[in-house]
Formats: sequence, structure tokens, C-alpha cells
Amino acid sequence: MIHVDADTGQINALGTDAIKVGILYQPALVTPVGVTAALNSVAFVNGGDSAPRSRPALAQTFQQNSNGARFTAVVNHLKSKGSACDDPDAGDGQGNCNIVRTNAAIEQAAWLASDPTLTGETDVLILGDLNSYAMEDPVTALKNAGFTNLLELFLGPDAYSYVFDGQWGYLDYAMASGSLVPQITAATEFHINADEPGVLDYNTNFKSAGQVISLYAPDMFRVSDHDPVIVGLDLQNTPYPSAVGFITGSGWVPAAAGSYFYEPAWSGKAQFALDVKYKKEDLIPQGSFSLILENAGFEFYSSSVDWLWVSPNGNKAIFTGSGTANSSPDFRYIVWVQDGKKDNIRIQIWDGTQLVFDNGSLQRLSGNISIHH
Repeated sequence: MIHVDADTGQINALGTDAIKVGILYQPALVTPVGVTAALNSVAFVNGGDSAPRSRPALAQTFQQNSNGARFTAVVNHLKSKGSACDDPDAGDGQGNCNIVRTNAAIEQAAWLASDPTLTGETDVLILGDLNSYAMEDPVTALKNAGFTNLLELFLGPDAYSYVFDGQWGYLDYAMASGSLVPQITAATEFHINADEPGVLDYNTNFKSAGQVISLYAPDMFRVSDHDPVIVGLDLQNTPYPSAVGFITGSGWVPAAAGSYFYEPAWSGKAQFALDVKYKKEDLIPQGSFSLILENAGFEFYSSSVDWLWVSPNGNKAIFTGSGTANSSPDFRYIVWVQDGKKDNIRIQIWDGTQLVFDNGSLQRLSGNISIHH
């Protein structure tokens, strides 16, 4: 499970409502990479209204363990049609809060284009309850931003995941970016809820104590009023055609108080060395990275690199992996570097439960970094 507050360094990153989005994943198949990102801005959550409406969205990039291929999953729960927003129902069939949902969709598209997980990943899968039917404005806004409605693509007009007053439709989505669409093998609904009678659900309203017990069954059916959407992925990681993409460098950056989470009062120099590269035709990079915090008693070493991204113009790069700190295993790291007239670096290291070191932003370094594309 993605631990959002710990991974983002925020409190209540996904809001304070009893209902929040989340991501469960199988560590045997994929590994989270990059940074965990929550879209919790006022512009998104309020959607132009005077109060919070949609739940914050959550994005995480994953790397497939078998071949190093990556994609970013984004989970949503936009404002429902069931209660009013500042602007009244326009009477156009899209229900309450259509403007709020549309504004949120536009904000999300712009946010995703800004690389919120800091991986450079363009394979993006938008998931969740958009509380909008397929021809409504919020879905259209995401389609206009380049995302494909996978239920529409694979099932056509007969798709449904929700029943209201005897009418079938869907509010639940999987929408893929253009680069991800060729890697989608199928998309469908899992009809475990919409077709089941509401009396079997978890609500206890209008049920006697005996009915609460007798109508309950410990199975998958009617656990919600919406059906889940299932998407098949065949992720591809195209090999580099030649020895493309490597970074070398060493030096130090100043680390302010609060950057070393084990000792928040510590400040000093963060000394680093790195050598990361793709060998010809390899899918997974190789190399090493180290960080030593001067006079803090913290030394991190890694010879494991999970992935490396180098920008097309060769002036930026990101890489991540795992390593050992003070002889303790199971630490992970991510490094952003910028090669130019002024070389810059940002470093994050975390253990299994919390962020351990973060110099806060791309900082000018003393030393040298070279990026080769």
C-alpha cells in the first residue's frame, strides 16, 4: 500500500474526509519509483467553488519488476452529482457540480503534464470515480488532453458500472495516455455491485437487526454501488539502441537544518558520488551512488539502480535504486541532476517508514556532474 503522508511529507495529503482514494499494489510484480504525488490544490479540490468538493487525487509511478517498464497510475474521486455546488444545476442533463468536475479534470491534465512523480514517465493511467458519464464535459476535457476512455474503446456504448433509478451507465473510468494505449490488452467492468440488489449492501438503513445479519455475506458482491474497472497491461520497455544515457559526478551540497530527519537540528555538507549508465541493449541501468553527511554519522552506499531517465537534450536526469545506510539494508533513494553552466542536484533517501534525507530542491553543487545522452 502507498503510505501517502509518509511518502509526501504532508499531513492529511489526501484530505480529512472519511472517504479517501488509495493505491494497493503487489510488490512481487511492481515497485513504486519516483515520488508519491497528491493533487490537493485548492484549484483541483474546490474546482472553482467556495468549499472543498472533490477528493484529492493520488499519483504513483510503478516499475514492472520483470522488465523495468514503467507507468503512472492516478486515482480519483471527483465531486458527486448528489449535492449542490455554488453554481446550480444547469439543466443540461449533467447534474449538480458539472463545472466543478470539469475544472478538476482540466487541473489534473495540466498537473500530469508537469511530471508530478518526477520520473519523466509519459505512460499514464487515470483511474477512479469521475462521477461523470461518458459524454459529459469532464470526460471530454480529459479526452481533449490526449487520454483515451478505455471502456469506450473496448466495450463501446454498452458499457456500464452503475445503476441509478433503473438506468445503466458508468461513472468509473480507466483513461490512458497516448503512449500507454498500445500497451493496453483489454478493459472491462467487474460486475459485482451494479447488478446486485441494494438491500445486500453495507448500509444498515431501514433494516432490522436480524436483516443486517441475515442479508450479509462475506463475499465480493455489493461491497459498493459501483463496479470496479479492470485493465490489462502488457508493459513494454524498449531497449536503448546504443550505449545511451549515463551520468558521472561527485561533490557536495550544503544541507540545511531539517534536511536530515534522524537529527533535525543537524546541518552541514552532503558529500556525494555517482556513476550510473545503461549498457548497450540493456533494459536496466547499472552503477553506484553514495551519500555521506559530514559529522552526522550517516553513510549511504548503493550499487543497485532501478531506472535512469535522461532528458532528450541531455541536461537533466533522474535515477533511483536501493542501498544500505550505516550497514542497515532496505533504504531507497532518488536523485535528480541538472547539467549546465551551474550543476544542480537534489537527493532523497528514505527507509521503510519515512523520509531520511532531503536537501529540499535542486541545489547548486560544489564539484561536477556530467550527463551524456
